[in-house]
Amino acid sequence: NILEKRLKKKGIVVTGAIAVGVDCPKKDYKLSSHFDTKTLTFNTFKKASSKDKLYKNKSFKEFIPKFKIISNLSNIINFIKKEKFPVIFKPRDDRGARDVYLIKNEKELKNLMFLKKNTIIKKKFIIQKYIYGKQLSVECLLINKSQYLKLISIRNYDSFKFLHPHI
Repeated sequence: NILEKRLKKKGIVVTGAIAVGVDCPKKDYKLSSHFDTKTLTFNTFKKASSKDKLYKNKSFKEFIPKFKIISNLSNIINFIKKEKFPVIFKPRDDRGARDVYLIKNEKELKNLMFLKKNTIIKKKFIIQKYIYGKQLSVECLLINKSQYLKLISIRNYDSFKFLHPHI
């Protein structure tokens, strides 16, 4: 590995890894394993490898709005009958706001189904109850169980209303 050789040549010891992107947990786990940093275990990687796995984790249950993995159209209909609008549709495996939709009513649902029904069902999207309020984004860097950086930001989506139903 070229990177490893350059680091050794300069006397740099890797004690942690940070990955940015859609497959963060996978990249972090591979880097952690390769450099033997023990910053991300296989068990933690598996729990964070997709939204549905993370949401099903009992540690987060009280913080996660009600959700359902979509495998057919009846999952959507039944969820909305029980939970009502507004709802969020989002991919199980992506990070950030790619392909995330806020659906407020029947008309918006019909439009979304017209445009994205096959993708939503094929990729087993998640439908989730929308919770009103401020959305917080929390980032934290841990090295050897010590907290080095904690960033809490409030996301302001008001300026993005023109993108609706995209979030």
